[in-house]
Amino acid sequence: MFGIRRRKLLRKAHKGVENLLTTPAGEIMTDYVVTIGADKSVIDAASVMIGEAVSGLVVEAEGKPIGILTERDFITKVPLSSAVFKLKVKDIMSCMYRGGEKVRKDCAVEAMPPEASLLEAKAILKDKHIRKLVIVDKDGRIAGIVTQTDLSKAIYERVHAVARMDKVPFLVKDVMNPKFQTIDKGKGFTTAKALLTKKNMSSLPVTDKGEVVGIFTEYDVVAQFYDTGGKIDIQTLPEVMKSPVKVIPSDINIFDANMIMLFEKVRRLLVVDDKKVVGFLTQTDLVHSCFEYIDKLKKYLKEHRSIIKEQDLVAMHAKNAIISEYASEHLRAFKLKN
Repeated sequence: MFGIRRRKLLRKAHKGVENLLTTPAGEIMTDYVVTIGADKSVIDAASVMIGEAVSGLVVEAEGKPIGILTERDFITKVPLSSAVFKLKVKDIMSCMYRGGEKVRKDCAVEAMPPEASLLEAKAILKDKHIRKLVIVDKDGRIAGIVTQTDLSKAIYERVHAVARMDKVPFLVKDVMNPKFQTIDKGKGFTTAKALLTKKNMSSLPVTDKGEVVGIFTEYDVVAQFYDTGGKIDIQTLPEVMKSPVKVIPSDINIFDANMIMLFEKVRRLLVVDDKKVVGFLTQTDLVHSCFEYIDKLKKYLKEHRSIIKEQDLVAMHAKNAIISEYASEHLRAFKLKN
C-alpha cells in the first residue's frame, strides 16, 4: 500500500512540475490587452491606466505592438511641470518596433509566440528585468500579454498539490530584501518621485520617527496625472500614500506568500518579525524564487525517483482562509490559516 501511494505521489509531483514548466504562454496569457496609440497624450495614457487598473499599456499601430508604456516610464520620464501637456505616448514609451525589429537596443519590450513555454517566458522576464511580455501571432499582431501576475497565478494553480515540502528550502526571510529604502512622511511628492527614479524602485515605505506608516508606489505617481488632469497638484506623502501597509511574517514559505499576494491583489509586501519591519518582498522576488525552487524540485524528483519518502511530499490543500491582524496601528499582517 505504501509503495502504491508513493508512486502515485511521484507521478502527481512529476506531472505538476512538468505541467508548469511546459505550459504554453498562450494558455495563461491575458487576451484582453489594453492598448493605446503612440500619438495619444500622456494625460490620456494616465487616464486609461487608472481607469483600466493596469500597470502598463501596449502601444500599438494597426494591431501590432510598437512599444510599451509602464508606470516606470511615468516616474523616470514625465516632468512635474506644465511640459507634461506637450508630451505624447511616443515621447516616453519604453521602446519602438519597426517591421519586427527593435529600433533601440535597450528596448524594454519583448514579444514571443503563444506556443513558447512559461519557462522561456520566465527566463526572458528575469534576463531583461521586465514584468510584461507581449504575445504575438504568426503575423506579428497582438494576441495577448503575460505578466508576472499571470505567472504567479500559474504557479498557484498548477503546482499547488506538490509545491510545498515538509522542509521548504525557501522561506520569505530567505528571499526578501533586508535592506530597503524608506522616506520620511515630511518629504514631498517630488522628492519621493525623484528617489524612486534614482534608486530604480517601484515603491517606498513611508516612515514617521522610524516607524513605517504607509507606502508610496509607482501607481501613486500615475494617479496624480489622472486625478489632477496633468496639473500635478503636488500633495504631501500622507495624502497620497496607502495605509495601513500590508505585511507578512518572515517565517512563511514562498508559496504561501505568493498566494497571499494574489488574493490581496498586491505586487509588494513588507515583512515583519515581532511587529518590526525587517524586509521588503516584491512579486518579482517571489516569481523567480518559486520557479527556482520548482526547478530544483524537478531535479530532485528525477534523481530520487525510486527512494523518495512519502513524507517528503505534502499535498498543499486549498487554503482559501487568509487571516489578518494589525501588527501595529499602521501595519496589517496577513498569513494563511493553519
